[in-house]
Amino acid sequence: MTVEDKVLRGKIGLTKVALLTITDEEFAAAKRIFELNFNFPSSPYFAKTELASGPYDTVVRQASDRTNVPAMRATNQFIEDFRPAFVFLVGTAGGVLKKKKGRDGSVLGDVIAADFIDYTEFVKLGNDRLRWHQSDATNVLLSEALLQRSQ
Repeated sequence: MTVEDKVLRGKIGLTKVALLTITDEEFAAAKRIFELNFNFPSSPYFAKTELASGPYDTVVRQASDRTNVPAMRATNQFIEDFRPAFVFLVGTAGGVLKKKKGRDGSVLGDVIAADFIDYTEFVKLGNDRLRWHQSDATNVLLSEALLQRSQ
């Protein structure tokens, strides 16, 4: 039995990297930049080419809509279908840079990795108070690699 045989595959296959996008523009850009043109039949997933065996390097899909719930559902389905090692939300993250430098000195094209996810819900069952839930998000190895590249 090979190492690949021991890896738990998803319903469709296996990928190292899962890219989730939200908007049509982000989805089109991710497909173009990563050259992900093969559409898995009857699915929202795209990869570079169809493979007979072995894991895909990168697979992309778009969430059905904006907001947390559609993104959560798309991520859960991605994990079930491909068992990715890494999941990245790729896009503008709701930000539009109107000036040369954005918040924290970021500019268009920067890669920003979160230390945590700040889940904010503005209205919950008639309650108009802000609700926050903080979760660890970034893999330690990824954080260290990004830090080393920025120095």
